Amino acid sequence: MNTDRPKIRTEHLLAGYEKNIVLDDISFSVREGEILVLIGPNGAGKSTLLRTLVRELRPLGGCVYMDEKPVSELSGNDIAKKMSILMTGGMDPELMTCGDVVQTGRYPYTGTFGILSPADIRIAEESMKAVSVL
Repeated sequence: MNTDRPKIRTEHLLAGYEKNIVLDDISFSVREGEILVLIGPNGAGKSTLLRTLVRELRPLGGCVYMDEKPVSELSGNDIAKKMSILMTGGMDPELMTCGDVVQTGRYPYTGTFGILSPADIRIAEESMKAVSVL
């Protein structure tokens, strides 16, 4: 585990929707093994920041880096292999088990139809064991 370089980093990030800036001049870095917590009231920009980090929203300014590469130079699949978010607005996560949620992180590694292999299921289970969920 290389903890010297950040896994994800922002520099002077501006995020929002079209010309409506929600977050201004956000700079931070997270190294492997670190935990970053976003706390704030509704409308503070937590979801906007997450959507910008995974390139669901285009930054209005500044830059986002994953493993020191600008996310603008990475494919969607490359980003999904490094980080994913599960927003609650577009689906019914209350109908999903914890295992279902963890398994969604394996989709970038599957084929066109997103069918999980036995190895994908094993990796998801190992991931849950690593954080004492199983």
